[in-house]
Amino acid sequence: MKSIAFYILPVVLGYLTVIAVNETERFATDGGSGPIHKETLSPTECNWACHNDRQHCLHPQDGHLYGLPKGIKKMVRGPVEWMMDTLKDGKDFSSYQLANILLLAILWPLLLSIMIMHVAKRYESVQRIRHSMIPIALIGLAALSSAYILQYKSTSNPLKFLYEYPTDFILTLSHWSGLTYYDVNALLFIIMMPLLSVVLPGILVYTRLQTQHPR
Repeated sequence: MKSIAFYILPVVLGYLTVIAVNETERFATDGGSGPIHKETLSPTECNWACHNDRQHCLHPQDGHLYGLPKGIKKMVRGPVEWMMDTLKDGKDFSSYQLANILLLAILWPLLLSIMIMHVAKRYESVQRIRHSMIPIALIGLAALSSAYILQYKSTSNPLKFLYEYPTDFILTLSHWSGLTYYDVNALLFIIMMPLLSVVLPGILVYTRLQTQHPR
């Protein structure tokens, strides 16, 4: 159990960060018990209207043109739209939600989490965490926080909640950073996570080679 908790520790810490950010935003904006951000069209900030109507955010004249430089926007807009269209794949919205949750919120983060901890466990301080109760305690905290939020929201559709809550997180990061909703998506899912997916295996291979063939 301790070993499993250790390897998923980055995912747990990431989830606790999502909760902290979302609930801070909810408290600051009096967001109530539903989605933290509104669905009404806004000319000045990204909200659920940008998610529901992509062209509202991306329109070259009327959309939200702040955030990343224009050249970078052109580079990442195509991959972001491809990712969203591929996940949706013409299916109903519940299938799109499930694909997002499985790929972007569970499977890919879990893979990165395992690789991160494989790299980090070389350090003595991390090894002490591995053999402590800290990872299990943090999992317990995440579970209790989830139970509280689910009860607070009184939702009868867990899939809808699991999709909306991370999306609210992306929108909150958009508000806090001054980037658009699609900018934040691009930075996380088109740049940061693919980069980690390449760099971390490289570090693991290099470390293995150094161990097998020490100088």
